[in-house]
Amino acid sequence: MKRKNIIIICALMAVGAPLSSYAQLDSSALNYMLQRPQVAKSYKNKKFMDHMFMEFGFGGNLMGRHDVALGPTAELGIGDWISPEHGLRLNFNGGAYRIADKKVKFATAALDYMLNITAIAQPGSTYRQKPFELYGIAGIDATYSRAYNNNDHGFGAHLGMRGQFAFSDITYFYLEPRVGVAQDNVAQTATWRNLHPMASVTMGFGVRMPDERRSNTRGNYVSPHSFADGLFASVMAGPMYMGSAAIDEWKENMGMTVGVSLGKWMDNCNALQINLNTTTFDQHNGTRVRAIGARLDYLLNLHNAFGGLNPDRRFWMNTIAGVGYNYSRDARSSNRYTWNAGAGLQANFRLSRDINFVLEPRVDAYNHRWAPKAYTFGNIDATASLLAGFVYTYHEGLSRKIHDNEGAAAMRRSSFALTGGAAVRLFQYNEWKRYMPVVRMSYTHWTAPMTGWRYSLQGMFGRPINKNYYGVATAGFDWMTDLTALTYGCDNTRTLSVRSLLGVNLGAEHSDYTRLNTDVHGGGQLAFRVSPNVNILAETQLGYELTSRYKGARSHRLQPQVQVGVEYFLQRSNRNKDLDEAPTKKNFVFLGAGTGIYSGNLALGGSLGRNLTILTDVGYGRWFNQVSGIQASVGNTVVPSHRLGSKTVTALRADYMMNLKSAITGESTEDQSIQLTGLIGAQVAASTKKHRSTNFAPGIHAAIQTGVMVTPHTELYFEPSATMYTKNLETSVCCSPIKVELRFSIGTKYHF
Repeated sequence: MKRKNIIIICALMAVGAPLSSYAQLDSSALNYMLQRPQVAKSYKNKKFMDHMFMEFGFGGNLMGRHDVALGPTAELGIGDWISPEHGLRLNFNGGAYRIADKKVKFATAALDYMLNITAIAQPGSTYRQKPFELYGIAGIDATYSRAYNNNDHGFGAHLGMRGQFAFSDITYFYLEPRVGVAQDNVAQTATWRNLHPMASVTMGFGVRMPDERRSNTRGNYVSPHSFADGLFASVMAGPMYMGSAAIDEWKENMGMTVGVSLGKWMDNCNALQINLNTTTFDQHNGTRVRAIGARLDYLLNLHNAFGGLNPDRRFWMNTIAGVGYNYSRDARSSNRYTWNAGAGLQANFRLSRDINFVLEPRVDAYNHRWAPKAYTFGNIDATASLLAGFVYTYHEGLSRKIHDNEGAAAMRRSSFALTGGAAVRLFQYNEWKRYMPVVRMSYTHWTAPMTGWRYSLQGMFGRPINKNYYGVATAGFDWMTDLTALTYGCDNTRTLSVRSLLGVNLGAEHSDYTRLNTDVHGGGQLAFRVSPNVNILAETQLGYELTSRYKGARSHRLQPQVQVGVEYFLQRSNRNKDLDEAPTKKNFVFLGAGTGIYSGNLALGGSLGRNLTILTDVGYGRWFNQVSGIQASVGNTVVPSHRLGSKTVTALRADYMMNLKSAITGESTEDQSIQLTGLIGAQVAASTKKHRSTNFAPGIHAAIQTGVMVTPHTELYFEPSATMYTKNLETSVCCSPIKVELRFSIGTKYHF
């Protein structure tokens, strides 16, 4: 049979030989029948990691076939494109699988092959980056998992498809679904196949080196510039999630992180910063952890490092990593001190040349002593947080050019401000009843276009733990720096100014008894110019109290506060001799009414609304000149008490008046619509109550009065004021040596 087949094959070859020679062409038939293979694309002079990319993302995952639920996942990847079509990526991700009633936490390291399908589809041998590209993914992974204090590890493989949209030649957004299998050891659940199917979808942001890079000059922050060149300061806050807590209790396991930083850019790519932060969150057993930390971070400007220097960028990303030292405590354990390490990405959005808005997702790992009732992997506590805030950076070279062209020094400036807001102990900001209203009256004098002093009076009250009302009255002294003027030069018509402040407050506090209250504080202030003389203020401040009330409780001494208000902004000129003459309408009478708070009533308890006083004032005033005058008045205050009955405080006052606008500007305000008057004086008060003897007490009184001339003779005014009486005003003096009344009244004046 074999011989027969051989004979037939030989016969066919003999017959076909002459036919093939007869049909022979000058060139190969393959040139006409098949297309030539496409030439592979490549990078010229390719070097290791010269087309590197880094990315960070998050998403959800599913593990198994039955009784599965969506679990969280986050990833960090770094890789290199070997050619425009082929790349490798080392990917690290972590999160949790939810299989039936089991919650399995995991950490994975994967090696992926990446195929740029868009590049393959492009004709020719050159590659041009497209706004949208499609990649194929294939890889293997090794996973460490933990469930119910049991640790295990296993291996797996996966496939994926990725869509990527480029914002620029450096930054991109991606969406990447993946499917794969993993050994049962990963899921810690047995199956007859010894394999579990899994799927995930992640999205995130990344940066990559472009094909054409700009030069990266590194001399911007070196001689001849000073050390201050490249200094930056930031403040950020945001939610924090304790990853070790049960996954289905996210709401209960959320916390809050607040931090401030000071750092310096060593060059266009590298920076170091010192971060001070505070964190509070719930542990798995329901106790609340309060922590304070200090951290040293390294920052790398990925856009400058990957794409070269571009001072006109509106958006860029930094990677950040660092180590820190922390203090923490909760209600059931003593003080603890631990180390930590963390990393993240920082997205910067330029608002102006020196101010950026920042979003910073980050992860941190702590020793288990940091939160002993919550741990993620063995002896490690892991957290994830998303911080948002602002960064100010000083650029000396550009600022020097502005100040060199500034010419003569700008005129001195002064302002009065009235602000109000809320303050709270640092680790009590999750409890609304702990927030305390705060009010401040201040005067700021700018001795130079960039620096000045602020003098202030501040009052604050609230309900402490022992259910007694708590009140504080302090006088403040602050050093102010106009960071915008320091950077851009003096411009009194600027719409937005950023200021920093550092100072002290000194005064007294009263609850169960009276104590000395002192604090040191620092903060920042935004001033929005709404008219030539009026600014809207927004101020944040963090103070450290030195009161004896919190002896042995350092965490309660830190007190942040936020205030907003109005600033009346003035410019100083030479004094006008007409100020020595009395105004045309030098006499006036007035009538006012309002409400307030009396400290002698707060200690009796009850809601704030039921303790508000009702007040009326009537009086006469006379201006001696455009700056100075006197005022006499009678005031009546009804002080309610739901326990002891109402009483009436009647006061006879004599006040010295100063036209603050004229005193500062040196110009007459007689023809202006807005008036600003300061008052300070003495008074004698009488306290009367049914079936009680009358008590008399001297006191002092101070107020700032803002008025609007609605007609040539009629003025509408608003007056916040403070009055202090001696203890003789009350029959029972308790523990307080003084009584304080804070008032706000609205009234009308008639000038003649």
